[in-house]
Amino acid sequence: MKKIALTIVLCLFGLLSFAQTYNMGGSQTDITTCSGTVYDIGGSTGGYGAGRNDWLTIHPNSGVVTIRFMAMDIAETDTLYIYNGTDPNNDSIPLMIGSAASNWVNNSNQIQLGDQEASATVQNPTGALTLHFVSAANSTGGDGFELLITCSEPCQRIHANIDFANSVPTPHFDTDLNDGYYYIDFCPNDTIHLVCYGTYPDNDFSYHQDDATTTFNWSTGQSGLGMTSISNVFPEGQGYDLTLTLSDVHNGVVCPAQTP
Repeated sequence: MKKIALTIVLCLFGLLSFAQTYNMGGSQTDITTCSGTVYDIGGSTGGYGAGRNDWLTIHPNSGVVTIRFMAMDIAETDTLYIYNGTDPNNDSIPLMIGSAASNWVNNSNQIQLGDQEASATVQNPTGALTLHFVSAANSTGGDGFELLITCSEPCQRIHANIDFANSVPTPHFDTDLNDGYYYIDFCPNDTIHLVCYGTYPDNDFSYHQDDATTTFNWSTGQSGLGMTSISNVFPEGQGYDLTLTLSDVHNGVVCPAQTP
């Protein structure tokens, strides 16, 4: 049997400055930057313990803040929340992150480390993100997290999704790996039929979006507006990584997909 890892690649067009590191729970709770790395209280080499209640708001120098999840080991008793803006009590447009499509992450919400991103939305006038990390009083702790900060042009969001009902064979998570990627088991020379679609949480805020106006770019070399499905035969001899990038263009700005 062969396996194909199905991932969604997220493109980023960043506005960069000098990188710094920030430990949540340190002296800084409010920063303005478009480049840097955020860690838990343990920094780049340590972990976190019980009873954490740490906040950090990240403002952009320009554009909107984007964070990329580079590493994460957060016990299921503990949670890192990502709020869209500066006021968690007025987060009316929550982000959709990971397999749970929620505005929080821990080891129960599968993340594609190195690929998964979260960005402030086009409807967020501050362009900022607010992070809140909480660990339970009885937490056993963990290695924590590493988040890469960049900035990007504000875009209406595109969420890339797999149509499981119409994809053959059906993609699935490997619960042993728990790495946030989808896998397909198939035999040599089988035909793989994959169907994906976009969802558009900010649709019609400043322009209209749908699959027909979105470019589907498959790593098999097939791409085009509204190309929601492909069928391919993969020969024997190896496993395959298959990636899909969704993007649209508005006023000359290429807006890439974020995947839940």
